[in-house]
Amino acid sequence: MRRIHPGSTLSFFLYAVYASKANGVGAIKTNGISKNLVFSKGRLVRAATTAREERIGNFIVKKENVSPATLNLMVIDARRQGKRIGQVLVEKGVLSDDALQELLLLQNEQILIDILKTSSAGQKQSYQKIMTACSSISPGKTLTR
Repeated sequence: MRRIHPGSTLSFFLYAVYASKANGVGAIKTNGISKNLVFSKGRLVRAATTAREERIGNFIVKKENVSPATLNLMVIDARRQGKRIGQVLVEKGVLSDDALQELLLLQNEQILIDILKTSSAGQKQSYQKIMTACSSISPGKTLTR
């Protein structure tokens, strides 16, 4: 496990993850909003956020003609069952698996674009607990510029 130095730029962080084919999670907190980037073999495989406008439910309502009321009922059902909202929507036939995968890809892209916009606008990014497990780097190694 290693840590990326908190003063590192986003581009350095992304390069370091890609170049080392790292696995792990990069957690970025800006203006009270947390965003997690999940990497496998140096590639982004999932993104998550606490920003409401970037949550998967908003993409479902906008792109799939699902009403907010229907989505809210499905969210309650998903929580009760301990499942993710996308899984419940696919199981109930509201979304196809392909449609869900496209929405998740769109969500990942939007989160990454927002991170890059924030970074390029010169706003200070606070990299908190950016840890990456990587077999090619010894445990505890800190990358610096």
